Amino acid sequence: MPSKIENLTNKPLWLTLNSGRSINVAATIQSETIEQSEIEGNEKLKKLESDGVVLIHPGRKEKPAVKQTTDVAAEQVKADDKKGKAGAIAQKK
Repeated sequence: MPSKIENLTNKPLWLTLNSGRSINVAATIQSETIEQSEIEGNEKLKKLESDGVVLIHPGRKEKPAVKQTTDVAAEQVKADDKKGKAGAIAQKK
């Protein structure tokens, strides 16, 4: 699950992740999304968090923001069929 690291200080921080990659987190800003494997077991990062220097925000699983219009239209037709509206509309034509 991806996470973000927030710098709680007024100074920029360089953080070394488990893969050896370093990231720069500007003062009072959140980092880009980071994979959990880069954070788990990182003792230096845990120490910074316990000292109140950084805050690790657990990520969320991404959900689709909006249903596709075809899905919405199909659901509306199904709902109308259940209510009997589709048959009434077809008879008027």
